[in-house]
Order: sequence, then C-alpha cells, then structure tokens
Amino acid sequence: MGGTWSAMRTMMSEGLPREHHGLGFAGLSLSYRTGQIIGLPLGGFLAHPDKSIGGPFRSPFWADTYPFALPCVVGGGLALVAVVISQIYMHETLPNPWRPTICIRRQKTASNSCEGSDEVSVTPQRLTASMRDICTPTILNLLASNFLSVFFTELLFALYPLWAFSSRELGGLQLTPVQIGIHLSIRAFIHFALMLGFPAINRRWGTLTLYKRTTALWPVSIALLWLAGITAKRLDDSNAPIVWTILVIQFTLWSVTSFSWAALGILINDSTPFPAARSKLNAIMQITIVIPQALAPAAGTSLFALSIRTTFLNGYVVWLVLVLASMLHALHAAICLRRQPVSSETDA
Repeated sequence: MGGTWSAMRTMMSEGLPREHHGLGFAGLSLSYRTGQIIGLPLGGFLAHPDKSIGGPFRSPFWADTYPFALPCVVGGGLALVAVVISQIYMHETLPNPWRPTICIRRQKTASNSCEGSDEVSVTPQRLTASMRDICTPTILNLLASNFLSVFFTELLFALYPLWAFSSRELGGLQLTPVQIGIHLSIRAFIHFALMLGFPAINRRWGTLTLYKRTTALWPVSIALLWLAGITAKRLDDSNAPIVWTILVIQFTLWSVTSFSWAALGILINDSTPFPAARSKLNAIMQITIVIPQALAPAAGTSLFALSIRTTFLNGYVVWLVLVLASMLHALHAAICLRRQPVSSETDA
C-alpha cells in the first residue's frame, strides 16, 4: 500500500509544469494531513458502534464479536471508491518500453515501399533507468537528508505523547490523554495553516534554500520542548502562560520543519537525470521514508526511557542527544546539498 505514495508523487511531478510543483506538492501534503485530521477521529468514533451510534449496531455481532469491524468496512469502502475513480479518470501515459523502428524515406522514388530507397533507421530507445543512473552523489545526499528528516519527524510524533504524559519531576508536562490530544490537534491546525503559504515561500526563496532553512530549525524546535519541560517543572504548572507560549512557538517551528517533505519531493524530482528514472527514484525515496518510520518510534521511546532512568543531566539526556543529532542533520543539508540543473524533461 505504501507504493501508492511514491506513485502519486511521480504522477504529481509529471502532470504539472515545473513552475507549479510547489503548489502541487503543498496540495499533496495538505490532502494527506486533511485525511489524517478526518480519518483518525472518524475511526475512533466508528469503533464500538454499539456505544457511539447505537440502533442497529447494538447486536452481539457489532458489540461483542467484531467491535472494530465498522471502521475497517468504512475504510475499505472508501478505498474501493478511490480505486474506481482512479480507474475511470486516470489513464496510463507510459509508452511501450521499446519504441518501434521508424523508417524515414527520402523522396527519391514514388514507390510506397522503403525498399531501394535511402532510409534512416532509428534504433530502439530503452525507456528504463539503471541504478548507476540514479545513484549520483546529488541524489544520494538528497535521499540521506530525506531519511533524516523523516526520522526526526516520526521520532517527535512518537516521543511527544510519552513526554507530555510523564510527570513534571521527570521533565514532562504531566498532562492527561485529553490534554495531549488537544496539543496535537493545535499542532495539526498550525501545520495545515502554514502549508497554505508553502508555494509562495518556495517561489520567493527557491526550493533548496527553503529546505536548508527549515532543516536548520530542527535543533531549535527540539530544544524548545526541553525548555518547556524545565519551565513547567520550576513553576509546577504545565498550563502556565509562559509554558503555553513556548509550546505554541515549538508547534509553529515543528510545523515549518514539515516544509522539508514537500521541498525534498521537488528537489529529488528535479535531480532525476531523465524522466524514465523518476518512478524508480520515487520508489527508492519511499524506502527512505518507510525505514525511519519503523526505526524512529523505537529509538525515541527507548532513549527517553533510558534518559529518565539515569541521573545524568537530570534526565535530560534525550534532549541533548536529539539537539546534537539534529544539528548534524542541518549541517549535512547546508554543506552537502548543492543547487543542480533541472532534469531535461519537457514540461507539460
């Protein structure tokens, strides 16, 4: 199922002129986040329909045997509708892997046959890309940077609820699950609002400059969580105005760092050596997304557990490690990523 994401990125880059890539990738990110905002609470509401909906769902089938069947049925039905719509309105544009030989005849005879005439035979052109074509230093640096961006993003998503739930004595905020949900909802709406400005900022600064500047915000964003925990502990109040001010600033910077996802999509597509390499490159990019998504939660929560068990730095080891690691990520983006010419495809 994850392959659909790389396919959508490829179709987005091929279906839009390059000057509209910023708007297209911002819209792709917004649609993804909108689905999360709607889908997550909808799934929770549809679970145990005997309690949340009642009526015909009070039967033993829904109440006891399969209390989580309804969100699965609704989700599968929506996916089926999406498949039907895509089959009707989206058509494959990839030509045959081998182009036929073209016989170009010069006007020397009136014969309809190419026999006996001067002709030029165009050799078949392979429309595929090898790994050697894709694994250039520029693309490898972009993929490494994408890996790190996803790693820090997923790590914070896994770490924030655990940290916010922890007691203030351990450097957390000592919040209830409902309060944590409110925090994450505020962050989601800030992210959604800021992404509306991505196309304009991308046009003004340029994609590479935008990516480097947003990557440089990672250490500051992580350090603000550290500061919020220290402040809440000293005031013994997680709802103090100064704590909320720090958190809102952190949510804003955290959301701005998400610009790097859209920017990296544009940078990687612009770095493809020729159009045939784009789909394979997006598939490889998807691997650099899936692997950190699997590793980051385990790494973040394990580091947090180790941090609160030790008295070194009053249990703040996790924040020190993450700030230093994110500084290396920002340094890599600033030094190793260089402006490259756009791929040689013709914009539609």
